[in-house]
Amino acid sequence: MAAAVNLTRLYLDKATLVWNGNTVSGLDALGEFFEALPSSEFQVHTLDCQPVHDQATRGQMTLLVVTCGTVKFEGNKLHFFNQNFLLTAQASPNNEQPVWKIASDCFRFQDWNS
Repeated sequence: MAAAVNLTRLYLDKATLVWNGNTVSGLDALGEFFEALPSSEFQVHTLDCQPVHDQATRGQMTLLVVTCGTVKFEGNKLHFFNQNFLLTAQASPNNEQPVWKIASDCFRFQDWNS
């Protein structure tokens, strides 16, 4: 349960995750989803990041992060994956540095030959 709670801290309260075409929204649902996942080992092969233009985010400082790699869930075969997520800067409680949170997350297996 602690791992799921730690993961949900990375997301906005109303964030959405699309996992292989299945949508999960809100922190409670995200926590339940992460808790239900089996143990896994991820290896990231590429990671790219770029700012999203102000016009698309109404001036909210936002970054698009694109990554791909491999993941092996306990009891399953190795899968290639692609993940894209939007990070957005939120004001911190003490008005120091902004806190970056995931607003939207899209994860998809990329196993074309299986």
